[in-house]
Amino acid sequence: QPPHSPEPLPNLTQIYLKENRIAHLPDPLPFPRVERFDISFNLLSLLPGGGWDSMSKLRELNVSHNRLSLLPDRLSLAPALRVLTASHNELHALPSTVGEMKAVS
Repeated sequence: QPPHSPEPLPNLTQIYLKENRIAHLPDPLPFPRVERFDISFNLLSLLPGGGWDSMSKLRELNVSHNRLSLLPDRLSLAPALRVLTASHNELHALPSTVGEMKAVS
């Protein structure tokens, strides 16, 4: 069971939660100004489906080295996302919306 969702953190611009054995994230994500989000080397099997559209400044997302089998379709709603690192997971397919993520490398 995920912990209580934190209150929105409007001034937070970088989140580094690498190597913390995190298994759950709040849904929706409460980080509207985050530009860099590193949640690599954790125990995530699922990413939240909500909050991506409010993360208008998110440029870099690193979810590598987790247990993810899929990425949420709504991830494509993060308009500024340029770098998505999702290696070393258990991904079977990419979201159908991946084609809409024109700026991602």
